[in-house]
Amino acid sequence: MRAVLGDQNGSVYLELAVCIVILFSVFAMLLTIPPIFVYKQNMDNACRQIATMAAETGSVGTTVTTYAKDVCREYNIVGDVSFSGQIDGEKIQLRNKFTTELTSTYRIRIGNLLGKEISIEVPLTSRVHSMGRRYLK
Repeated sequence: MRAVLGDQNGSVYLELAVCIVILFSVFAMLLTIPPIFVYKQNMDNACRQIATMAAETGSVGTTVTTYAKDVCREYNIVGDVSFSGQIDGEKIQLRNKFTTELTSTYRIRIGNLLGKEISIEVPLTSRVHSMGRRYLK
């Protein structure tokens, strides 16, 4: 047994405890990071669907904003949708370029300290560039 432990003054136990804490911290980090990428992928998909709807209808009015809310609810995204580019009021003419932007934040919960939640908020943005597909008179 003395050959395995080597030193008898307890430093091996301390080193082992530190290694275990580091190992569990790395493991916890590996479990909290991938959901951010899944959330970002869902944001990209939702933004693409909203941009396609706006391009097909030729409008960024109430129909598209209602659709955007439904798509965000479907993907469990809490965020804001905005449109910019060659938009005349709420109309997008044929071949006019515009950008759809979906912004949100993802909260990484670290834990509780003295009854107060510790978390990190990561801002995320998805942009899709598109053009109008409908001629409006």
